[in-house]
This record gives sequence, C-alpha cells and structure tokens, in this order.
Amino acid sequence: MRSFLRAVDIGSFTEVARELNTTQPTISKQVAALEDHLGVQLLVRTTRSLSVTGEGARFYEAAKAALESFDAAEAAARGSGHAEGLLRVGCPASFGQVQIVPRLPAFLSRHPAVSVDLVMSDAWLDPVEQGVDVVVRIGELKDSALRSRRIGFAQRVTVASPAFLDRVGTPARPEDLEKLDCVLYTRLVSGPEWTYATASEPVSVRVRGRVRADSSAAVLGAVVAGLGIGLLPLWLAGEDLRAGRLVRILERLEPPPLPIHALSPPRRFAPPKVAAFVDYIEDEFRRDPQILNDASYRG
Repeated sequence: MRSFLRAVDIGSFTEVARELNTTQPTISKQVAALEDHLGVQLLVRTTRSLSVTGEGARFYEAAKAALESFDAAEAAARGSGHAEGLLRVGCPASFGQVQIVPRLPAFLSRHPAVSVDLVMSDAWLDPVEQGVDVVVRIGELKDSALRSRRIGFAQRVTVASPAFLDRVGTPARPEDLEKLDCVLYTRLVSGPEWTYATASEPVSVRVRGRVRADSSAAVLGAVVAGLGIGLLPLWLAGEDLRAGRLVRILERLEPPPLPIHALSPPRRFAPPKVAAFVDYIEDEFRRDPQILNDASYRG
C-alpha cells in the first residue's frame, strides 16, 4: 500500500525504489501483488509514465486514510506519540545552513530516536512529490491543500557594501534605487519590484542590475563584493552587518516581512516526529531577534 501511494504521488516506480532504498522490479511486483489481491487494476503502466485508474484513485484515498490511522495507532502503542524514525526536512539552502543546521544538535538530543535527512534547495519543494515530511518555506503561500503552520516572519533589509556606497552615494528614498545597480534574487515572487512601507502608503520601485542569481547566498556574496544593492533577509545579512561588510540603508522604510511556514502533506494528524520538529523550530524562532513572530509583527 505504501509503495502504491508513493507511486501515485511521484509517478515513477524507479523514484519510489530510490526513495525506499530498493529496486524498481521490487516496487512493480509489490503493486502488482496488491492489484491481484484486490482484483482490480490500480495503475496503467507505459514505458514513460504511470497513470492512476478510477479504481486506483478511489483506493488511494482510502488507503491513505487507513495508513495514517495505522501510523497513529502504532505511535500510541509505542509510547503516546513518541517521536522516532527518519524525518525528512526540506528548506531553502541558505536558510537551512544558517537557521536549521545549527539547531539540530539540541533537537536530536531531545529526541534520540529521530534521525534527520535535510533536503536543501531554493527551488519549490512539494512535500508530497519529494516525499518530504515537512518543508520550511519563506514567502506568501499560494492556495494549497498542504497542512501549513506559520512559525515566524523573515524581516528584510536593504543593504550595500561600504565601497559601493562610497562610489555611488547612499540612496535616501526608494525611488533612488531605480538609478543604481541592484543585485536581483530571481526567485522573489515580486520579481524586480521592491515594495517599501511609508507613513502614507506603500511605495513600489522597479529595480535593475547587471547581476542576478537564483540563490540568496549568491545574492549576499555579490552585494558584499560591491556589485550592487541587495534586498536580503536579516537572518542572512546579520553577520555581515555586524562585521561592517554591509551597511543598512533606507532603515525607516522597511519592506514588509515575509511569513515563514512549516508545510507537510495533508493528513488528519501530524506524525509525532513532525509535530516535535515544528514545535521546536517555532519556539527557537520565537527567541531569535532576527526573526519576527506574531507578537513582534502585526502585518
């Protein structure tokens, strides 16, 4: 049943086999045995793809609910929601390196039966397709059937290197950014449009620059190197600000913070390992001065 569910989610016996550390023929035989047992065809196989039949779609929903109930019963029998097993965590690469990895020792110490597999990428991670237990995502959420929980806000700051500002001058208004080189993060939902809060109404400016990157770490490196002005989360730029490698500009006109969510596959109950991790990270973020929470930010 688990192999069948993952095959529907991913659309590939080969990927399911890789995920479960087995072989493609093994997964194929498991699903075929399930079909023989039920007496119905669940999947249509071709050389390039898998597609679910009508009977398979109905069985998918019932099997998913059944396995969730089984997992909950198993956890209860083993010790009232005891967190254990492999926890696969997805997150943006820089965020994981700066905010997640340093916090893992304390989490693993609290939960000695849990091990962690980090999937770090600035690309959009879907917990279902990637087989990830929980994804930490920064930014506004699109409509989604995933379970979500807001665990903080990423405060953003406008920064530049001292050498760059000595060369071009320090902008006093958001509109001044339109005349200066900026380093663009290409995964920003708003694209090259940066928005700032003012006393009257938000001001949006369209920025430009000769350097763009799809990695926030690369944007930070380019800004520190004096290639332009950057719009960066405080949790990423904080160390360079404290060291004097970056200067904060337009301080009174901060861009709106971006929400940070923990996302997991849709299910009635979160597995104990997921609940333990999300509770822990939210508590850690609540005490981090570089990350805002509901008490410190009312957007």
